[in-house]
Amino acid sequence: MNQVQIIPIVNKIKQIPPSDKSFLSQTAENVVHINGKEPKDVHTPAAFNSTDILKTLFPDEKISAKTFLILRNNKEKVPAYITRFDKGDKIHFYIKNEKADKLGYASLEYPAGGILKKPAGKDYIYNSMELTELESQNQARKISPYKGIGTELLKAAVLESQKQGFGGRIHLMAYDKNSPVIFYYKNGLRFINPEKDRLLQKYMNTPAAQRDELPEDLQSGLMYLPDENIKKLLDK
Repeated sequence: MNQVQIIPIVNKIKQIPPSDKSFLSQTAENVVHINGKEPKDVHTPAAFNSTDILKTLFPDEKISAKTFLILRNNKEKVPAYITRFDKGDKIHFYIKNEKADKLGYASLEYPAGGILKKPAGKDYIYNSMELTELESQNQARKISPYKGIGTELLKAAVLESQKQGFGGRIHLMAYDKNSPVIFYYKNGLRFINPEKDRLLQKYMNTPAAQRDELPEDLQSGLMYLPDENIKKLLDK
C-alpha cells in the first residue's frame, strides 16, 4: 500500500503547529508521484487516476496515492489521498480526505553517508532515510474522526524509501513525551537499544488502568524499522 536513510546526526522530530505550515502549499510542478516504476517486490499503493471531481478538489496538487482511513464513529472505511512533493533536500507528504482537508503531514530526508552500528559492530541502520517530521490530527490528545492517519503516513514513507533505493528502511529520533513512541513501536519500529524495547513492551503489557506515565527514559531515543518489520507495516 504505502512507504526513510541514515545520517550521522539524527534530527529531532518536530511537532509543527498549523500556523507554521503555510509554506507547504505547493503547485503541481513541485509534486512527484510515488507510483513510478518500482522493483517487483515493492508494495505499491492502489493505482489512482484523477477524475474531474478530484481535480476540482485538488486543483494545485497531484494525487500520488489513494488509501483508506477508518471513521471512529461507525468503523466505515473512507477514501483518503496522499500527495508528495520535494522541497530542498526533503520529501514531504500530506494525507487528505475527500474534502481536501489536511489530516496529517510527514517529511523525509536522504542519508548523509553515515552509518550507525551495534556495539558488536553489526549495522543497525544503514542506507536508511530519516523521518524528520510526522504530525497528524490524532496527536497531542486531539482526536480526529479518522483512525490510521499516522500509519498511512509511515507506509508512504517506507514506500518512498523503497523507491529511492533504500529498501524501505527508515529511522527517526523520538525526543520527548510528545513523540508517540508507543505508536511507532506498534507499527514495527524499534529502539537501537534492545533493553529499551524490552522495557517498553513490559509497559505496554501492563493494563492501562495500572500504568503510570511512560518513564522518561522510554520517551526518547533513536528508533528504526527492522527489515523483518517492513512488510508487516505495509500489509496493515
